[in-house]
Amino acid sequence: MSNKTGRGKTPSQATRNELWARSAGVCQKPGCGKVLYRDEGPYWEPINLGEMAHNVASSAQGPRGDSRSADLSDDPDNLLMLCGTHHAAVDRLVGAYREATLTGWKRRHEQRVLAAALLTQGDVAIPLVVHATQIGGHRVTVDDQLVVGALLEHGLTPAHIKPYRIVLNTDAQPDDADAYWAMQINSLRQELKHCQAMLTREWLDAPWAVFALAEMPVLMALGNALGDKVATLNFSYARHVPSWAYQSPDAEAPVFTYKVPDSLSDRAVALVLDLSATVESARVESAFGGEHMTIIRLSCPTPSTELVQSEACVTAFKRTVRQCLIDIETRSSRDTPIHVFPCMPAALAVACGSCVMPKVSNPLVIYDAKNPGGTFRPTLTLPLPLTAANEVAAVS
Repeated sequence: MSNKTGRGKTPSQATRNELWARSAGVCQKPGCGKVLYRDEGPYWEPINLGEMAHNVASSAQGPRGDSRSADLSDDPDNLLMLCGTHHAAVDRLVGAYREATLTGWKRRHEQRVLAAALLTQGDVAIPLVVHATQIGGHRVTVDDQLVVGALLEHGLTPAHIKPYRIVLNTDAQPDDADAYWAMQINSLRQELKHCQAMLTREWLDAPWAVFALAEMPVLMALGNALGDKVATLNFSYARHVPSWAYQSPDAEAPVFTYKVPDSLSDRAVALVLDLSATVESARVESAFGGEHMTIIRLSCPTPSTELVQSEACVTAFKRTVRQCLIDIETRSSRDTPIHVFPCMPAALAVACGSCVMPKVSNPLVIYDAKNPGGTFRPTLTLPLPLTAANEVAAVS
């Protein structure tokens, strides 16, 4: 013990090293989650933000100090790694933060760290969260903890503690304004480039795990921008749980069906994706002003917003969409647009966009309805221009 200060021994370097390891460099206050070894700015610069906090103070006169103080001052079991905010709080509000409370924090945090290290030995994926600020007047948020939890349940380790996040401003102007969709696609393209630029070389070949909630045309554009050159996993949000994890990971895929007439040369072609619900033919026809058309429906036995129960569902859907597009294209002229009316879960919308190949596919004109049951209007065309399509693949 120091004779001048009455404090116990200053924690040794070995004790500091052990504390950093046991805390994994994250504040041990439950619910904080602040990473203490890097700045949370856009480039995550390395910096030491961690503060060692004594549970039983190193001085008998300090917070929670007593006759044990000198003996426990260099004991890693008596130290917590906290951010500056929570270090100050536990020492200032001693009555609220008692010894047993801090002991519980430390024990639970270190148990979770050890469990995570032992259980996340699978493949690595890059978590990408894409969401609009609001959809249909409802605010949209995506919880990072649910995203990471879904990856862990799928046997994947997130390449980063916090997912890459793209937030699309859908408050600026109405979605029937001429510039609205161009603005959304431009924002999406720039943000994808930024995410890719932040990747370290060791993760360039890792798959993207996509957690997306946005308007249907934007979701399809996202899939098209990601392309098929980079492996992706498309997760679906289950609102009733709530969870991003596949609810029945071993479930077989539903049977997706469609029928393309032998000849499509003399009519406009509408591809209706009846997967969340059924789109009435009258609504499709009204979008063409009564023009003669051929309506092709891609559906499944039980359309539902909860259709995506397993990864197998997404895989089977992509395989069916690719074949459907090939069948349409081989029975129509090369430049014939395919007018797409999507009604499907978000994960399948992203998957659908990835099936549209640059320089190969007929143009797909994507329609959207402002309100449920409302009039469909054309929004954007896939494939995206080469300057926008396959952004992630191009950078890598």
